[in-house]
Amino acid sequence: MNELVGRAIADMLGRPDLAPVRTAEDISSQIARDAIRSGPEAIGPLKGIARHCANVGQPALAAVLWAAAARLVLVTPEQGPEAAANEFAHTAAVMEESNHFEIAVALWQEALALDPNNLVAANRLGQRLHHLAQRAGDDIALYREAEGHLARVTFMDNHAKLFHGWSALFVARADRDSEVEHRARHEVVEALKHWAFGQRDGNSRRSWLRQLRRLVESGLAADAEDLRQFANRNAEWGHVEANELPVA
Repeated sequence: MNELVGRAIADMLGRPDLAPVRTAEDISSQIARDAIRSGPEAIGPLKGIARHCANVGQPALAAVLWAAAARLVLVTPEQGPEAAANEFAHTAAVMEESNHFEIAVALWQEALALDPNNLVAANRLGQRLHHLAQRAGDDIALYREAEGHLARVTFMDNHAKLFHGWSALFVARADRDSEVEHRARHEVVEALKHWAFGQRDGNSRRSWLRQLRRLVESGLAADAEDLRQFANRNAEWGHVEANELPVA
């Protein structure tokens, strides 16, 4: 009833900002009591509360609670660091899906700190750092961190190779290291050739062309043109016209 009255008053005054905001239902006292415990019996309740928070549009709070559950997994004798790292990695993937990238980075970092051999976490963290560096106007510190993580997985994932190459390229330019820059440039080109070879998917073509446009914008128009011609000979996604690339 109070909510209805409040909305009626807001409507009368023409002030929708005064209308009461519906709040999410609270969790039960029993679940809260169980989640407060300091032992492994709190893991399940914490995860349940985290899921509740995610479902009502509070993903950042959910991430904190999932992380708290992961730390309890860490100190549970029959589980330990690898299991806890997987918990952090799972939460990081959920945060990626909801576009909370900075939180995802923190979670990937925790996963790697607990299990340095988790190459999936290294790959996902490195690629996300590269994307954040690019979005921030080519942040060299982020590129440098991304390069270190991606160097471990370039032999397994072509996108890791591509974004390692881009990261290394910008770091080398900042360091004025022409030899490393040359190697990084070659790595980017090779990864883009591998991407294009035999491809027929139109969405993949659009993403690939964005990389070529980035080459042009980075002063590597000749490489972009060579790749365009390579794709026209070896890809199956339709002819790439010269006017699809920006003018250098």
